[in-house]
Amino acid sequence: MSSVVLGLAFVLLTTILHQHSSCASGVTSDFFSIDRDLSIDNRALLRETDAPSLVECAAECGSHACCLTALFKPETETTGSCSLHSTRKLNVETYFESSSVLMYKESSDALASYQWECTEGYIKGNNILPGISPVSLSECKEFCLRTEKCFSLDYDIDLSNCFASEVTKDIVPGDFEAGYARSNYCELKCFP
Repeated sequence: MSSVVLGLAFVLLTTILHQHSSCASGVTSDFFSIDRDLSIDNRALLRETDAPSLVECAAECGSHACCLTALFKPETETTGSCSLHSTRKLNVETYFESSSVLMYKESSDALASYQWECTEGYIKGNNILPGISPVSLSECKEFCLRTEKCFSLDYDIDLSNCFASEVTKDIVPGDFEAGYARSNYCELKCFP
């Protein structure tokens, strides 16, 4: 029975969210891409709450400025858990979990509350993703946004080299070399 309810909620959510319309009050619905039977870890968890439906969980994510991914897990026929995450779709590591629904915010303004925060320094030994050069810092930031598993970047000012990284300075604080003036470390942060 719960799979029938989940299936109906999935169809309803898909219909509602694909309309992507504005109402008179100026509130725009967010567009989500949806994957069934997938889950993610809580590495970038913003908040976990109860939600009566998949649609309510999507609404929770849509109303949270920093939410980029939401996970709905039905627990009974009338409620489920809804977890909101700040992880971009390209950075999500998924695993199979029956009956759960993973939603990614895909609207053009999904990153509106996010800004690049840069500081002098770099993460030593963690630039394992492909890099590009020579590029500007702006091009390096765009490269990171398009690169799977890019959580931060190191930009070599002298050589205009861009290095994408799968970690942030918070994940590996012992590997961060602060105050290195020839390199900029940048990561995307939410400022609601």
